[in-house]
Amino acid sequence: TMASCLALCSGAIGSGGVLCLGLGAGCLPAVVGAAFPRGPPEVDVCEIDPEVVRAAALHLGFRAVGGDAKSQIYLDMVKPGEGAGGRRPRLWIGDGAARVAATAEAVISGRRPPLAAILLDAFDGKNDIPAGMASENFLAMCFDCLAPGGALVCNLQNGWWGSPERDAALSYMARLRSDAACGSLISCVPRDMPQNVVAAALKGGAAAGNEEPMTSAGAFCRAAERLVQRAEGAGGAFPFDPAEELRTAGVFSVGLVGNLLHEREIKA
Repeated sequence: TMASCLALCSGAIGSGGVLCLGLGAGCLPAVVGAAFPRGPPEVDVCEIDPEVVRAAALHLGFRAVGGDAKSQIYLDMVKPGEGAGGRRPRLWIGDGAARVAATAEAVISGRRPPLAAILLDAFDGKNDIPAGMASENFLAMCFDCLAPGGALVCNLQNGWWGSPERDAALSYMARLRSDAACGSLISCVPRDMPQNVVAAALKGGAAAGNEEPMTSAGAFCRAAERLVQRAEGAGGAFPFDPAEELRTAGVFSVGLVGNLLHEREIKA
């Protein structure tokens, strides 16, 4: 569902990169790389734990080039198993918040183009988003990295109403929606993983105004179709149907009135 949410920023995909915060099994960068084997978006991955990189390289076929000398040295030390071909992402071994700060500074100074998307899929030992990636300052830097119409897509723990997990997810979404740069916020509950909720915050701005508002299921499907067309134009394909993923998920428009967060289901 996180990769399917790239449909929400399909207009920015043609010119901006994608930054994945948290490697996990390497599925997200692999999906984006398979969909766009040539041309934009370039994919960067930041992972703080070298052992996660080692496990993904040795056992799951993860391949990358080092974003800096330290990361490349570590990759050279790992003897990976068989992996898929195609374009490899850049890997940065280090703190994701620091990577976002460096990227934001480069974008603001004009040394690099803004990103199309940031995919945040990082959890600490308590299965929470790390504190350094939950602050208002961090979220503001994320929006500084993005092009107008770009998306900050966050994988959050979900739970029943009133549960600590649900309260934490709502609190995180409230911080996303309250940022001045956030033009709109969509939440998706995957059909096959209701214990998670994906929050996609779209950056406002002039370019974002050219995109179709995500106010109906039909708009989501058309955005997904545009994303698939961009992938086909780059010689790639998604290993799943993004439109079907979004069609079968519970999708909500998230608003903020004062300090009160409210979700409205988006239907056909």
